[in-house]
Amino acid sequence: MRFQDWIKSKGFGGQTWLAQMMGVSPKTVNEWVHFRRSPKPQSRNKIRRISGGKVDFSLFDLEYEQAQAERAA
Repeated sequence: MRFQDWIKSKGFGGQTWLAQMMGVSPKTVNEWVHFRRSPKPQSRNKIRRISGGKVDFSLFDLEYEQAQAERAA
């Protein structure tokens, strides 16, 4: 499942909820959602654990690279 889709499945406040669960700022989660930053390995492991393994970071990485290329163009 895409990270963004998993966050949306949490409903209104999903980004804030995840930020609280992970001990990061809501801004950090928002930057991940909008591909401005990529979660570090430790954060990815926390997301995997919190999501029950539902988030597929291979999809995230592909979309992140595409977003970065578009920004650079």
